[in-house]
Amino acid sequence: MKTSYSTSPHPVHRRPVRILIVMSDTGGGHRSAAQALKGAFQSLYGSSVEIYIVDFFALQRPTPVDRLTRLYGPLIRHSPWLWGALYKATDSPQVYRGLVRTLEPLQIPKVRRLLEALAPDAVVSVHPLCTRVVAHAIQRLRRPIPLIAMPTDLVSVHASHIDPAVDLFIAPTQGSMKNLIARGVPSDKIISLGLPVDERFGPRLAGRSPSELRNDLGLDPQRFTALLMGGGEGAGPLSRIVQAVDESGLPIQMLVVCGRNAVCRGNLEKARRTIACRIFGFVHNVPDLMAASDVVITKAGPQTIAEALAAGRPLLLTHALPGQEEDNVQYVEAGGAGYFTPTPEEVVARLKALIEQPSKLAWLQEQARGLGRPQAAREAAQAVMSMAPVPAPQPSIKRPRQRWEWGPA
Repeated sequence: MKTSYSTSPHPVHRRPVRILIVMSDTGGGHRSAAQALKGAFQSLYGSSVEIYIVDFFALQRPTPVDRLTRLYGPLIRHSPWLWGALYKATDSPQVYRGLVRTLEPLQIPKVRRLLEALAPDAVVSVHPLCTRVVAHAIQRLRRPIPLIAMPTDLVSVHASHIDPAVDLFIAPTQGSMKNLIARGVPSDKIISLGLPVDERFGPRLAGRSPSELRNDLGLDPQRFTALLMGGGEGAGPLSRIVQAVDESGLPIQMLVVCGRNAVCRGNLEKARRTIACRIFGFVHNVPDLMAASDVVITKAGPQTIAEALAAGRPLLLTHALPGQEEDNVQYVEAGGAGYFTPTPEEVVARLKALIEQPSKLAWLQEQARGLGRPQAAREAAQAVMSMAPVPAPQPSIKRPRQRWEWGPA
C-alpha cells in the first residue's frame, strides 16, 4: 500500500491574522478604546489573531510633530480656548489637507517601515491624526491593506477623520454617522456600532454589588457615592468641585481620579475635608470605580461618557472642550442620561436632588443603560475581521526574534 506524505520540508499552517491599531496618548480615551478593541479580539478569536497597539507619535525617534502632540494635556488643562481655536481653524478639508502635505515627509517613512515590519492584514485608526498619514503610507506599499477608521468623538466629526482611502468607518453614534455622510463619506462605508469600551463596564461578570466594591475601597458601603474625573489629563475644576461638595453638608462620599494631573492630585491629598474622599492618579480600575458609584461627574470626554453609559451610571458634565466635545453634552442630555453642570454650585444642586429623590436616580440610571453600548468593542472586532483577508498557508519556520522599536503597546 502506498503511503501519502507531504513533500514540503516544513509543516504548513496559517499564521494568525495580524491587526495593527494605531493611536496616540493625547488624553486617555484613544488608548482606552484601543485596549478595549484588543480585549475583544482576544476574547473572540484567541490565538488566531495577533494584535499590535502602536502609539503613532512614539515611533522610533520623535519628530517635531510628535513632540507637539505632547502639548495636548497642558493645553486643555490651562488654555482650552486655544485648543478650541486650533480645532476650528483646522476643521476644513482644504486646510487640513495642506497641513498633512507639510508634515507627511516627516511621518510617512517611519509609518511605512512599521507596516513593512508587521505586515498587518488590517489597520485600525482610533486617532484622527493617524488616519490620513497611514492611508497614504499604505498607498506606497505593493499590497493593499484594509484601513478602518474609528472616530472617537461621539457626535462631532473633524476634517482630520476623513480620507477617501479609508475602507470602513465605524461610527460611535447615529449622530456621528450623519455628520460623516454630511462630510462626503458614502453611507455604504459607514456602520454605527458604538465607541469600544472594556467589557467590564457592562453587566459585571463577578456579580459584585456597589456596596461590596465600596467596602473594598475603604468607604461606607451604604452611603451615596460620586465618582469625579477629569479625563486622562485631569482637566477641569476638580479641586473646586470637591471643596463645594465638602462644604455642602451632603451625606456623600467621593472617589476622585486626577489622571496625569499630579499637581491637582497633590493639592487634593493635602486638603482637609469632612467627607470621605479617595484620591487617585491615573488608574486602570475605572470599571470598578464606576460600579462602586451612583453617579459620574466628569468633563464631556467621549470615552468616559461611553464607559459611564455602558455601566449604567448617569453623568453630571462639568465642561466640554470647545468644538470637539460640545455636542457630547447635548447627546447625554437629550438621551436623559445626565445634566450639564458647569459650576460647582450646579454640581452640588444636582447631587442634592439625586440623593433626596432615589426614584429620579434610578430613572437616570435606566436611561444611561439604554444609551450604553457595552458590546461595541466585540461588534467592532467582528467588523474588522470581516475586512481582513485570511492569511495564506505558509511553512512553519523558526525565525530570529526581531527587536521592536515601535513604541509602547
